[in-house]
Amino acid sequence: MWWYGKIKILILRWKKIIKALVARCTSMMPKRSGTPLPISGAVPSPSVEKQYLPRVLSQKDIAPHNGLKVTVIGTYRQIDIRYKQQSKTEYSGYVGIALSDGQIVMLEPSWSAAALRSNEEVLLFNGKLVSVIGILHAEAPPPEEPSAALVTPCLRGVQSIECVLDQK
Repeated sequence: MWWYGKIKILILRWKKIIKALVARCTSMMPKRSGTPLPISGAVPSPSVEKQYLPRVLSQKDIAPHNGLKVTVIGTYRQIDIRYKQQSKTEYSGYVGIALSDGQIVMLEPSWSAAALRSNEEVLLFNGKLVSVIGILHAEAPPPEEPSAALVTPCLRGVQSIECVLDQK
């Protein structure tokens, strides 16, 4: 029975060797992010990409995702951006997404030509719960040329707007 002790020692040594090899191999592997890596040459579809984007639902979600591509979910609303608002509200194509806590996230900075949304888009989405994909800014970037502009959270480079629920 002298061989029993020698086999036990060999098994313990092999366990240590295997453990060291596994540790070495895993340290050489690339770190995985939260999103799966696409198959070589494949571009994820917008619907697949949307699943992995952070969601902004209220004001508390804005600061942690500043400068990131996100999905903003809220109610599509026209915004009167005039400095001195009279009793009659005037909408001129500027739009924001009202989050669950009332915070407004503008679609594009107010000074940008892209901030003026088309009449078709406004008619299609106004008052509806939507999800919008774009780059979130906690404060709208300043205009290139000095001019008056809103300093509010905004989405730049809006890629898509979709109704979340069909509201009647």
